[in-house]
Amino acid sequence: CIDGAAEVAKSPKLVLERAAILYNLAVAHWSRGMLLPKADVEQIKTAARHFQIASGILDEVATFDVPAELDAKAPLPAELQPECAKALALTMLAQAQECFCDKAQVDGMAVGTRIKLLLGARDAYASASDAIAAAAASTPTATPLKRFKTWAEPPTRASQYKSEARAFWLAANPSPTPGVGLGLALALRAQGAAARAVA
Repeated sequence: CIDGAAEVAKSPKLVLERAAILYNLAVAHWSRGMLLPKADVEQIKTAARHFQIASGILDEVATFDVPAELDAKAPLPAELQPECAKALALTMLAQAQECFCDKAQVDGMAVGTRIKLLLGARDAYASASDAIAAAAASTPTATPLKRFKTWAEPPTRASQYKSEARAFWLAANPSPTPGVGLGLALALRAQGAAARAVA
């Protein structure tokens, strides 16, 4: 082992550089996922994979032990702070879940399956929304969070998928007064299945 190599590898500046490289790699995967058309099953699967990879990379960034400030003039970039990286990771994971919904639509899957996936997307975007709000509150200068919030719109998407799931359920159970108990049971069952699917 080269003398001093271990100390150099733990240098705050080197850790920061690694985190920055991984962040840029995550954004590259995210961008590729966003640019792929969602009308073809294989492209949807590829997009989902890109989002999943990006999410995993950002999860790794969130574990880096980067000092809050390297010095008084060089504060840690907001996107490399653990709260911000984790929020972005959850946003990209939600976008991967959205791809499953797109695939189900293109494949013409059964109503029950699509409801489960829609509720899964709702839950994923809700989690991303909560994480973004928490990170933004603790990191006032988190410009990347604001940008991703605008792009992904987690609160809007969560509400959208909840509405779509209800519409699918009503279409499958036409009735002027659909049973409240049945609807609740279906929603709870779907939530459990969605949670297992994204675990």
